[in-house]
Amino acid sequence: MKLWLAERETFYPVEIHTANPVGRANMERILARYWGEQYW
Repeated sequence: MKLWLAERETFYPVEIHTANPVGRANMERILARYWGEQYW
């Protein structure tokens, strides 16, 4: 979903809610790549 939003340059405020550390790391990687300073 996040890649789909990034490809369309649709940037919404994002919060990650997951107990899965691997999934969280993947989501944070995508956010850092496409959202950049908007996320951090």
